[in-house]
Amino acid sequence: MLESRKCVVYKFGGTSVAHPENLGRLVQLVHGEEHRCVLLVVSALAGVTNLLVEMGELLAAKHTPDQKAQLNHRLQAVEEKHLTLFTQCAQDAWLKIITTDFQTEFRALSAWIQELGKRNAAGSPAQAADIDQILFYGERFSSKFIHSLLLAHQPPGQAEINWVDARRLIATDERHGDASPLWARSRECIEHHLTPILAHSQVVITQGFTGANKDGRTTTLGRGGSDFSATFLAAALEADEAQIWSDVDGILTADPRTVDHVTTIHHLSYNQAESVARLGAKVLHPRCIAPVKKANIPLRVRNTARPEHPGTSINQSLPAERRTLITGKEEALLFHQERPLDQGVGWPSGEWQKLPSGHPPLAMSYAGHEWTIVSEDLPDWRHWWNHARHREAAAEAGRHRAPAGITPCAFIYVMCTRAGEASPTARALHILQNQTLLFHSRSADETSLALAVPRADFDSTVQLLHLALVQSEDPETEPLTAELSSV
Repeated sequence: MLESRKCVVYKFGGTSVAHPENLGRLVQLVHGEEHRCVLLVVSALAGVTNLLVEMGELLAAKHTPDQKAQLNHRLQAVEEKHLTLFTQCAQDAWLKIITTDFQTEFRALSAWIQELGKRNAAGSPAQAADIDQILFYGERFSSKFIHSLLLAHQPPGQAEINWVDARRLIATDERHGDASPLWARSRECIEHHLTPILAHSQVVITQGFTGANKDGRTTTLGRGGSDFSATFLAAALEADEAQIWSDVDGILTADPRTVDHVTTIHHLSYNQAESVARLGAKVLHPRCIAPVKKANIPLRVRNTARPEHPGTSINQSLPAERRTLITGKEEALLFHQERPLDQGVGWPSGEWQKLPSGHPPLAMSYAGHEWTIVSEDLPDWRHWWNHARHREAAAEAGRHRAPAGITPCAFIYVMCTRAGEASPTARALHILQNQTLLFHSRSADETSLALAVPRADFDSTVQLLHLALVQSEDPETEPLTAELSSV
């Protein structure tokens, strides 16, 4: 879309914009892009979205005598987080400008909270659209602050630095709280409101997570939606590259909060990145891969605290190196059903086929008269199970019902980036032969393995797999022969 200029899209996450040191690196990185214009997509400060969500939940619930005090406490926390950061990053005239602009926006949020509080007290709880009008302020505050910070450190002679409201760029459907961008309408909005500005700007800043429906009402793209905003805008602009900056060195071999000695996976294909994002890796939003995959735009995941680290590169080619990574979800559900013998084999029909939309299974299998699904532990999945079982019971009244069950579990996903002679999935199952496995399923090419284990065993199972499949093969890790011999 930008025919005469190269463009890169940067997205900075909550931890990247919540600390003075990281903000200093952000300014250097953005101003260091001398040959490409930058579209900068910004998340809310770390912790701010949680406070805004809590306020929305209070206003959506039944009124309580202490509601006003709880809302004021959270509002004060939001204000203090921002004002404290401002004083650490700016001085004198710029501090006054930044603080004055913020206070104007903050008063608007406070007034909206008060209005919703009055409605709640009168018996009218906040709806999803009302809550979106609360949540979007996190990104609005941070993006306007970053805009002022970049202006304060703008090199002499540099082209313009502008801020554009994301609600003018990303047109969405009507699903408040989990909206999806509409491609054709958004392209028109971007062509009209963003492309002309980028043509004569060095940097344009906008909010992540935010859009607007056909009536102009604020919508949000779901938690972590700023990643999705960035890659969607990159695809619409036909950018040269998109970069997601976070607090880790890219996509790692496991979650560093669970496992020691993790290392970076330097390269993944779009499909591989999409899988690990959907199945547990928290560094990427599950929906953020699809836009750049469709447009064939390279994506990189990098660490704001270590900008010299190359991070993880994601594109259409398969990785050259053979690496293993382990991810998963600590709270999952396992559904198991045995079909009556008179119904034949294969996947069941009727109500069972109406799986929850928007929440695909983590894993599923069927063999003969049995089928199994592993899903996230979400209300939609529990409702699906209860509804399908109820309809089945009504349809088969008086007949023998086959055994069925739902079991809370944890989900683990093991993926090898390239096929090879040695099967990591077979080795993983051998390592876990003395562990409790509720479910396992291997891919046909032996590069991935899906597991369900008791929730209490999640950490220990991930650690055991990482020790045997990753650390034992990493030349930078000390020999682990003694530890592995005890497995």
